[in-house]
Amino acid sequence: MPITSAGATAVILESLITNGMIGTGTPTVANAIGIGVSTWIQALPVTTIDTGAIGVGEGIAPLIVPTPLLLAAFFESFAGEGILGVSAPLFINGLSQGLTLTFIQGLILTTHPTVGTGAAICSFSPLSAIPFLIAAFSGNGLTNLGAIKMSTAIGIGLSTVFSSLILPSPIVGPAGPAPSAGSGFGNIV
Repeated sequence: MPITSAGATAVILESLITNGMIGTGTPTVANAIGIGVSTWIQALPVTTIDTGAIGVGEGIAPLIVPTPLLLAAFFESFAGEGILGVSAPLFINGLSQGLTLTFIQGLILTTHPTVGTGAAICSFSPLSAIPFLIAAFSGNGLTNLGAIKMSTAIGIGLSTVFSSLILPSPIVGPAGPAPSAGSGFGNIV
């Protein structure tokens, strides 16, 4: 199932409410985050390092991003933006849980032009999430300084996590008799 803005919004909203973020603006914030994240994640390029048997293969892997990794990045980015209120830990915890559940809905699809059967290590090209989130927040009417700081903090946290995240992926396809190595490419759906 691909990551959609509606699916992301629902999961993020539920996680925020579960963590005590109950207010009239919570659905609007969750919608802005859901739209921004789902748009950004599908534009994020994936590159791979491949090894296996010669040929041309493809890979499919789940997008697994552990909650503690997101928690650490968001605590740092929110502090950097000066968002340190008493509700910040609750918001960050709900956001991290919601994004972990959102990302697990997605798949990493890759193409491997030099390896038919084998294994790949996926990494994500640095593409800032900040413009996607600011646009989504603005599109939901959240244009004050606090909204810009929050969207920037979320974007910095996501960019920090994905710039260092690596995930394994199988390579499946017709294979020849010789070993091979190379690089592949892909995207997230």
